[in-house]
Amino acid sequence: MKKIIGMLLGVLLITGCAGTVDAKEDKFDALKEKGEVVIGLDDTFVPMGFRDETGELTGFDVDLATEIFNRIGITPKFQAIDWSLKESELNNGNI
Repeated sequence: MKKIIGMLLGVLLITGCAGTVDAKEDKFDALKEKGEVVIGLDDTFVPMGFRDETGELTGFDVDLATEIFNRIGITPKFQAIDWSLKESELNNGNI
């Protein structure tokens, strides 16, 4: 009985995820076509994201995102944001 329930749950999970693949691919294709992505980060959160002596954004988040997006051919643009407003920045399409 447990095996049957487990199999049914697995089938439901796979079926539920199948409908979202096209939407994700469309967003990725649009991002690739645009060629750049804007990434918001808190520039006061050392060592993840902060400004160096020259005022440039740097840190682990910047290095990681730069490497990932360079590998897939998309230019990352970094924008300092108020972290408490991250949801509204995302919903408004600013980042």
